[in-house]
Amino acid sequence: MEEMLLESDKSVVYADIDDIPGSPVRVVEGAIPENLNGVLLRNGPGKATAGGKPLHMFDRYGYVAALRLHNGQASFRGAHVRGGAYVAENGGQVWKQRRIFTNRDGWWSNFLHLDLANTVNHDVYYWGGYAVATADPGQFLLDAETLETKGPCPLNGLLKNRQSNLGPMPQADTAANRLVAYTVTPGGLGDDTLRFVEVDPEWRVKVSREFKLPGKAIFVHDLCFTPNWYLTTEFGRLNLGGALMGTQPLVESLQYSAQQPSRLFLASRTGPERLAVIPFPGEHQSFHFLNAFERADEVVVDMVVYENRVDFRAFYPDEIPHLPPGPLGGPWIERRVINPQTLSCQVTRFPEVAGELPEINPAKRGNSYRYAWINSRMKYPGFNDHCAFAWFNGASKLDWDTRQARRWQAPPRTFTSMPVFAPRGGGAEDDGWLLIWIIQAEQKKSGVVILDAAAPDKGPVARLELDVLLPAASHAHFAPLNG
Repeated sequence: MEEMLLESDKSVVYADIDDIPGSPVRVVEGAIPENLNGVLLRNGPGKATAGGKPLHMFDRYGYVAALRLHNGQASFRGAHVRGGAYVAENGGQVWKQRRIFTNRDGWWSNFLHLDLANTVNHDVYYWGGYAVATADPGQFLLDAETLETKGPCPLNGLLKNRQSNLGPMPQADTAANRLVAYTVTPGGLGDDTLRFVEVDPEWRVKVSREFKLPGKAIFVHDLCFTPNWYLTTEFGRLNLGGALMGTQPLVESLQYSAQQPSRLFLASRTGPERLAVIPFPGEHQSFHFLNAFERADEVVVDMVVYENRVDFRAFYPDEIPHLPPGPLGGPWIERRVINPQTLSCQVTRFPEVAGELPEINPAKRGNSYRYAWINSRMKYPGFNDHCAFAWFNGASKLDWDTRQARRWQAPPRTFTSMPVFAPRGGGAEDDGWLLIWIIQAEQKKSGVVILDAAAPDKGPVARLELDVLLPAASHAHFAPLNG
């Protein structure tokens, strides 16, 4: 039977939040595994207003929370990222800068303004001895223990001007012990430039390769890699005229169509610098990869795909006037088998699952793999915005060999984050746990569920409860204490 999404529950994901230097963690079901030792991080929206005005969920100030697990015990803390817009706007006391999804009052306040606020609220990862909070305009280093903001990330030095973007989802190549990242620099009168870099744990650039993108004002998002290729996906091109006018949020000026489709870019990691371009069919759109790997002369890439445009309108609080969400199909999980020489592309869809925010065993990035985990979309009558992952309520394990899924559905009125894989240390690819941040709408509290990654459908190994209500998470990350 389909679960009803209560109107009163929809707003719980917009909860406001303050810094929390420490908060009790209760084990209310099962027990924390003794050998699960590490830190579960999440980044996402924090303070809900700027200058007393409400913000779109993705425009709020970045807030990083950490659950530390050690010898069967847990501790929690959370803090705003004190960088970018949070500092420029005095912790939300004033509103100085335009956002991607939220305009300032009056079109004249946004006219010709493309120097957007850096809310630092997208992703978080560990590298070079720090936790790092990310957004497209730049990243900030956090103390790995206290979450105190230590300053701009060294990757910010790669940005050539204030209009350049730094990819918000760098990925660690564990085999090479390098972090793979990219920048996009506007081309002025020419095409944009995509630059991939690889840095070592001391933040030294070891590899740098540049590619001309086919067009201007191109927005790309996630990345993945194989031994010989970098991949990123375009989710739209900015209509500069509409964006500069300032009469509507900048996101509404992102365009693509069946005549001008979004594209997948494959950039050579070795050999001569070359960019292969694979258009999406019709009006399909993608933001996130599961993984990519090479098979003979082909590149296999797995990704989350939508049918029609993702407009993010479900994430506006009721206080902000906005259009209703448009029609949308997905998010589907699709595999593309690409020949970079002939540009042929064969597409298959993983059957009978829908979900977002994928995760794999980090040791398998760039290599052939079998398993992935996603935040699952369940169905709510009368609520059809399929991109609204804040209200997803389950996790699915995908098996690419059998094309079958094992699902765990959260209790009623419980919303789930992306599932984060924590390795157990055995040899099997799925030997580990899934850690999932949850929002309990009825209790108005947050927590974490621990599942067996090999068999999530068996239910929680443990369920932890916090005394605080966190807003919806964007992305999350696990770092073992020994790493």
